[in-house]
Formats: sequence, structure tokens, C-alpha cells
Amino acid sequence: DPLLQMCSMSASHLNASDMAAYMINCIHQIQSTLAVYEFTDKHIEMLAAQVGNEGRWLKFYIAAKKLRY
Repeated sequence: DPLLQMCSMSASHLNASDMAAYMINCIHQIQSTLAVYEFTDKHIEMLAAQVGNEGRWLKFYIAAKKLRY
């Protein structure tokens, strides 16, 4: 998906946790925009899965960071 690639490229300079949060925000904005169109349901589901992946990464990163301190 070109839009997700652009979001990823624009976040490439961020650290891992900031990148995950940024991607979640980008994906949420894309989902909100697409939600008004009925024919985008499958794409919205794919984006929801992507948010889940980013959310799991963010939880892992936060947990690992807490263990270090």
C-alpha cells in the first residue's frame, strides 16, 4: 500500500517505540477516512491487523524498557 509505505518512510528516523506509535496514528487516520465508503471494508480489516501488529510491538518495547530500569 503506497500510503502505508509513505507513513513508514516518514517514520524511519524515529526510534522503535515512537515509530510504532506514529504508525498506529497514521493507520487510524487512514481507517477513519476510509470508513465512510462501503467498498473499503476489506482494506479497513487489513489496516486493523496492521494496528494490532504495531500495538504488540509497542507493548513489547515498553515491557522490555521497564525490565531494564
